[in-house]
Amino acid sequence: MKLQDKVTIITGGAGGIGGGMAKAMVKEGAIVVIVDVNEQLGKEMEKQLQEFSPESMFIQADLTDHANLKIL
Repeated sequence: MKLQDKVTIITGGAGGIGGGMAKAMVKEGAIVVIVDVNEQLGKEMEKQLQEFSPESMFIQADLTDHANLKIL
């Protein structure tokens, strides 16, 4: 596992290219934090990621709003 115990943060990680990257990274052993504005898709992706990496998580945020950058 190339990414064993590495922590990655993926913005736009609830679906599309970001979601695909998140899935690939957990399969390689990474702990993945996905950040996305879409809460429903984010929670669904979080469940999928936690099957491989229980520490992986979703954070709901709109990163186009600078005030949300404080959560990271």
